[in-house]
Amino acid sequence: MGFIAELKRRNVIRMAGLYLVAAWLITQVAGTVLPMFEAPSWLPRSVVVVLAIGFVPALVFAWIFELTPDGLKRDDDTVPSQPASPQVAMRMNQLIIALLVLALVYFAIDKFIIGRPAARPPDALASAVQAASANRQAPSIAVLPFDNRSALPEDVFFVDGMHDDILTQLSKISGLKVISRTSVESFRDSKLSMREIAQRLGVKTILEGGVQRGGNRVRINMQLIDAETDGHLWAETYDRELNAENIFAIQSEVTAAITGSLQAKLTEGEIAGLSDIPTKSLAAWEAFQLGKQRRGKRTSSSLDEAERYFNKAITLDPDFTLAKVLLADTYISQIWYSGKDRKTQLDKASAIIEAVRKINPDMPEAMSSAGTIAIYSEDTKTGERLLRQALSLRPNYVPAMHVLADYLPGIGKPDEAIQMIDRAIALDPLSSVLYGKRAAILEDMGRFESARSSYLKSMEIDPDSPNGPAGLAILDAYVFRKLDSGLTEARKAAELDPGNPLYLRLLTVIYQDIGMSEESMETVRRLNTKYGQDYSCMLSLAELFAGNAKESQRLSQNVPGDYSCGKYWLIRNGRHQELIKLTRQEVPGLFDTDVMLSPYQTLSAHPVLVSLNALGRQSEANVLAERMLSSLKPSVRMGLYGYGLTDVALLAQMGRREQALATLEKAIDAGWQGPYWQYSRDFDPALEPIRSEPRFKAAFSRLETSVAAQRARVPAAPPAGP
Repeated sequence: MGFIAELKRRNVIRMAGLYLVAAWLITQVAGTVLPMFEAPSWLPRSVVVVLAIGFVPALVFAWIFELTPDGLKRDDDTVPSQPASPQVAMRMNQLIIALLVLALVYFAIDKFIIGRPAARPPDALASAVQAASANRQAPSIAVLPFDNRSALPEDVFFVDGMHDDILTQLSKISGLKVISRTSVESFRDSKLSMREIAQRLGVKTILEGGVQRGGNRVRINMQLIDAETDGHLWAETYDRELNAENIFAIQSEVTAAITGSLQAKLTEGEIAGLSDIPTKSLAAWEAFQLGKQRRGKRTSSSLDEAERYFNKAITLDPDFTLAKVLLADTYISQIWYSGKDRKTQLDKASAIIEAVRKINPDMPEAMSSAGTIAIYSEDTKTGERLLRQALSLRPNYVPAMHVLADYLPGIGKPDEAIQMIDRAIALDPLSSVLYGKRAAILEDMGRFESARSSYLKSMEIDPDSPNGPAGLAILDAYVFRKLDSGLTEARKAAELDPGNPLYLRLLTVIYQDIGMSEESMETVRRLNTKYGQDYSCMLSLAELFAGNAKESQRLSQNVPGDYSCGKYWLIRNGRHQELIKLTRQEVPGLFDTDVMLSPYQTLSAHPVLVSLNALGRQSEANVLAERMLSSLKPSVRMGLYGYGLTDVALLAQMGRREQALATLEKAIDAGWQGPYWQYSRDFDPALEPIRSEPRFKAAFSRLETSVAAQRARVPAAPPAGP
């Protein structure tokens, strides 16, 4: 008897078919049912492995034993030439057919019932459902800080530079969600498991590695880990000569390997970008990395260091365009974090970016910087276009999202601003700077409790950053009627970064508003001595509050365009034509009724109404005042940058005294208390028509009582600052 005939006689072939159909059916049911009970992902795979292992023993069992009408017998006990029991063969055939029918039924249920798409959610939820689905399906990765396996601790900056460059390369891939450096940095030397880290960062995979630098060699170990299973998806060791070309070659190879492992799709531009070599100078690359690390700290002193390192990198390699872009970005950051002159810094940054874009007009980083400069130079349409274009070229570029989110509320798009900053936070979920920006946007929207929560989150992420305390100081002092708490937070911010004059400026205002005039004067004098003309107006106001009118007027001459001092003295001295001319220059289209004014323009320009009325141009003043009132509607009253009592001043200048007084009472009773509330009470020319009214005086009397209670809660402490 032939071998095949013997297999048939012993029902081995039937057993193989029966086993395979049953195994397929069990696998499919397990894959559907087990996830419903949140079974671990290894369990369905284990079922497949066990069934595969059991296949051969099942065939061996069928060969050795035979099921007969008298029970299970070894085949040796039967007559070899005698065919197997026909009843057994028939039953096995029937069982195979039954299992095939069950498999077909399961396939139909899975295809047409279980797998049928759910009903479309309501439009209000559709985008959220789609976004959540996209996030679950998109490849995502966090690149943990690499281990320094060199003998020298000073090689840490080199290792961190390698880490940052690989992370940056990956972030250029639009099909990948890559967590930013500031977020992964908090997991350096973490004892958490890969799964726990991945859950906190919202990713599916983790890249970890180590770098060893010795002499003229560098050795880099990388491994890509599935965070859910802790299994290795890819691993590689690179041992190369230490030079810039090899550094960038390794980075490109790692990026290509990871995108391949995660099956992320690359565009033609992204593929071409993998071979880019930013600089051939290893020394320039090292200086560049030191500059990036210092810039990330966002303090006045760290930005000064970053500026020096970027300049060094450019000196070592004049063609290092990325170093030039980050030098320009550092100049811009120094406006906010170092208190440097806005125009000077923007001019320096603009000169650099214009030169870079002549060489590489499509470089997303330079395009984003150009957009930022345009936004802060009041060329907002150009700025928005450039920022959106940069994001179309590099969708994961967080700096562009940050600036766009800062800009959008000013053009009446606060909801889009929140979406933009949340998109940035998804890529950098542990960035205190981004949470601070989110808080500021919420504050502009009047969502003060949510803003406070975001500031607290910012402080939780980075307790050493002054940005969170500064934001909290503004909210507490000028929204929640807690000048004492605001003072504590402002002092904390000034202590954390004593080189940033903006925090001392905030202290000056809060000191004045809470009734600590001597401390306010002392702080602003230090500012004026150190930073000169930029703080002459604040000193002018302090002198005005102190009763030194002559000195206040002298100081205001340095800044005639400033609302609170220069314009005050122009009106006080009857120089109305000069004020109107100045305001026209500040706000082009001010008297063009087709031009929509922004809230900021109204805050700056509304003193011109006093001059128009003084010159007998009441009709013109009323038309302008109505336009200004309309511009305030999307804004909020409260906060350091709220519109305050501007609407009261507009109504007073229009002669609507009763409405002006009612609005004043409502504002103060709701908690408005500045900034510089004494200026509104005693000096603001726009409020002069109602200043002598008993209701005006009574409203401010209630405010004074509230401020006195807040002042009583302040513990004795010296002014903060250098």
